Amino acid sequence: MIVFPQTYAPATYRKTANQTWNNDTALANVTDLVAPVVANGTYLVMFCLFYTSSTVADFKVDFAIPAGASGSHGGSSYGTGSAFQQLGNIGWATAYALGGLGAFDLSFVSMGVLVVSSTAGNLQLRAAQNTAEVSVTTLYANSTLVLWRF
Repeated sequence: MIVFPQTYAPATYRKTANQTWNNDTALANVTDLVAPVVANGTYLVMFCLFYTSSTVADFKVDFAIPAGASGSHGGSSYGTGSAFQQLGNIGWATAYALGGLGAFDLSFVSMGVLVVSSTAGNLQLRAAQNTAEVSVTTLYANSTLVLWRF
């Protein structure tokens, strides 16, 4: 069991408004879901995304990380084609698709470890449509990013 001293209390970041993509596959920063990380720090990271997207567009995410940072995360979600997928050992800077189910709202929860090298910076969630489509893909308010430094 890891016991976190008060100085290592979790840092929580929450989206305060919906963010949308339309006919756009270029990964863009997700407002509010960015966390500063210190040089030589190690973090347990959890994030929960609430989203909706068409079965054509789907939803693509990755993270921008400081130079030299490493680690991975994983979780379960719907994949493209609406099939259930288990995502494991995904590098933070690796883009991957989460499936859309049209009119249904979905969620994706993932946990992992981020190891920062000698360069401090930010852990920044980025997102886009996986396939460009003239439909709205939405990441909802209250999607959350939580980090524990240890």
